[in-house]
Amino acid sequence: MNWNIFALVIWLVALLLLWRRFGPKAAGRKIRNNLQALYDQTHVYEQVEARRFRDLDHKFYDASQRRLEQLGFHKIADIENLSITKLQPNLRTFTRLMTSADGSITAAIYHLRFRSLFMRLLSLCRILPRVVKVVEFQTGFANGTFLCTGNTNNGLNALSQPPGFHNEMLDEEATPEQSLSRHLQIMEEWQARGEDFLPLPVLSLEDYLAAAERERLLKKEWRENIGYLSDGEMARMAGAGPAMKRQIMKEIHKINHQEQKLPLRRD
Repeated sequence: MNWNIFALVIWLVALLLLWRRFGPKAAGRKIRNNLQALYDQTHVYEQVEARRFRDLDHKFYDASQRRLEQLGFHKIADIENLSITKLQPNLRTFTRLMTSADGSITAAIYHLRFRSLFMRLLSLCRILPRVVKVVEFQTGFANGTFLCTGNTNNGLNALSQPPGFHNEMLDEEATPEQSLSRHLQIMEEWQARGEDFLPLPVLSLEDYLAAAERERLLKKEWRENIGYLSDGEMARMAGAGPAMKRQIMKEIHKINHQEQKLPLRRD
């Protein structure tokens, strides 16, 4: 689900804005190491009780769940990604997982709250969005393609996706009904091609975790192939000028060369 990426982009933006404290070399190393940490290991999830997250908007979670139930979805579980929490504890949250009757579409409801003073200041300055409350839908297909649709057009989309991953990002104001309608429309268009676009059903938490691991492995390979962060992705991020971004990327390329991930680039 996209919240993993949002959490990472928020961290990266914050780090870019703190480059004066770290310096470009240390900032580049921290950025690169956090990207590697996100993808290199299987993520650890835990079922949680929503009431433990007192500062999140439970009315949003419950209202979204009721709307999805009216659309034929039912709840699987409330889960926390402990790996992401360890990476960025100030963004700790939980995801409410739901699935359609046939398991062809999963839904994720989540609220990201900026707890640190620095991130709240970034939000007030509109470098980060003021509110991140998302309902998104995902389908994995037998041919290895993934489709994710939701109200995720919130400025946290600097990181690209591997081939075969399509994020349909609707405006933040889009309703769950609008997101689902668009998701179904794309599914229908893809399946009309006749290219083995058979949805892989997710009917249980175990099914979801298996799908999440398949997704992680594909993204891990993609990140390794591009050196974890591309020049284009860095250019799309807020928080530093072009010269500083070039210095940070130079350090990332140097680390990749040392670890024999990519040839050393000379700009």
